[in-house]
Amino acid sequence: EDTVEFMSRKVLSFNGEAQSVLKIAACLGSLSEEVIESLIVIKNVEKENIRSTECFNACRNHRNLLKWLDFFVNEGLIDHTISGYSFAHDQIKLAVYFLIPEKERG
Repeated sequence: EDTVEFMSRKVLSFNGEAQSVLKIAACLGSLSEEVIESLIVIKNVEKENIRSTECFNACRNHRNLLKWLDFFVNEGLIDHTISGYSFAHDQIKLAVYFLIPEKERG
């Protein structure tokens, strides 16, 4: 079993809301503090700026973004730095990205 398969199964063990947060991060690549603020208040999020419809809908409906990001930091899937959040490893991001329907990937 490879890392991407293992991580995909781990991600699928989380509830739908948690999976949506990871998919948002996979769509955007990383989440700076400015992007997080925009996602939380939905003031600067335009559909054309987000490749995946699923990610766009998750952004618009997401209320616990920071809670989930902190959860994933504790799980070791995401790193939190001064500049924001990013995946701890490229293989984690790839595993999450492959869970997004192919027609909605950028």
